[in-house]
Amino acid sequence: MQKYNRAGRTDKRFSIFGEKPPESDTFKGIINSLLWAGSDSLLSLAEEFYRKDKHQITIPEDLPETFEQCAERLRQKLFSYQSQTENYYNSCLIEFRDQLKLFEEQLPHVSQLAVDSLLKEHKQKLSSSIDQIRHLFNKQLENWESIKAVHTNQLRPSLGHPDNLLQLESLCRKEIKRQKDQADAIHLNTQKMQTSATECAQNFVSALAAFTEKLLLELDESITIDDVELAKIEMPREKISTLLRRKQAGLSLQTCEVEQLIERGSRTWPGIPTTTLTGVSGDVLCRETASVTTAKTTLGHVAVVEARDAVYEKYKCKLEQKFAQIKEESEAQLIKAQRWEDWWKHSIEKIKQLYT
Repeated sequence: MQKYNRAGRTDKRFSIFGEKPPESDTFKGIINSLLWAGSDSLLSLAEEFYRKDKHQITIPEDLPETFEQCAERLRQKLFSYQSQTENYYNSCLIEFRDQLKLFEEQLPHVSQLAVDSLLKEHKQKLSSSIDQIRHLFNKQLENWESIKAVHTNQLRPSLGHPDNLLQLESLCRKEIKRQKDQADAIHLNTQKMQTSATECAQNFVSALAAFTEKLLLELDESITIDDVELAKIEMPREKISTLLRRKQAGLSLQTCEVEQLIERGSRTWPGIPTTTLTGVSGDVLCRETASVTTAKTTLGHVAVVEARDAVYEKYKCKLEQKFAQIKEESEAQLIKAQRWEDWWKHSIEKIKQLYT
């Protein structure tokens, strides 16, 4: 005689979801735990119900006659639930990846606005700094113009008389000192404005480099589609005619996966280059900044560096204009002062010639 073992829930055939899954806070982990617990409870109840040798089944179309049939029906139903959750999970992955892709594509616009705002701020600082120095110097020019007007009024033909020689020499000494002070002040003012522009440029380059590094490292922390697993979907089979055309064209017969937006991986981004200006002395205004290494490469990373380089060129152009304007103003002021000095000398000679 052979001993007959009645089928139970411990039978491997009915162990639908294997061993009890570990605790998890993920979507799939929670679903698997619920399905395992439901399966275990339902099989336990079914085993208890079918343990009796005989039981009357009043509704055979709804309740199977044996435990095996009941377990098979439960297995099909629970697998159906699992399939539904898998489909939902995969659709969520696809939607989430689409959102991440759109987010990455929109990031360059945000980076451009952020860097443009920094450029606007430092261009304003550059103009304000130079305008403030120019305003103070213009006040000094007004004082010298007032003194010049006084000296002009005192310069009379009678000063050429030998008896007024001391008075004429005294007036000449005052005017020559004023002229020298004004010329020295023009050179000093030019140097002040150039120094201020250089300091503003250095501050801008430092701020731009620091801001760029901060953005790049923050973008390293952003989630990309590469950080999200691919949805498990069945790829549609291509027609034989399509595969033949691909083969004849020398293309791959494999169905193409989703293309990456950009080549990924770690990357080292070069720093801001050494700053020198055309038409300005060969001194280096700003040293080359350090490079930045990131763990990722996204469209946002590329956009930040491109925006940085673009605003750097814009600021450099603005800086060259400021230096050219400073030089032009200085030359105009020196020419004007030299013309006045020549007129003064000529006038003194003519006065002296009146009594010779």
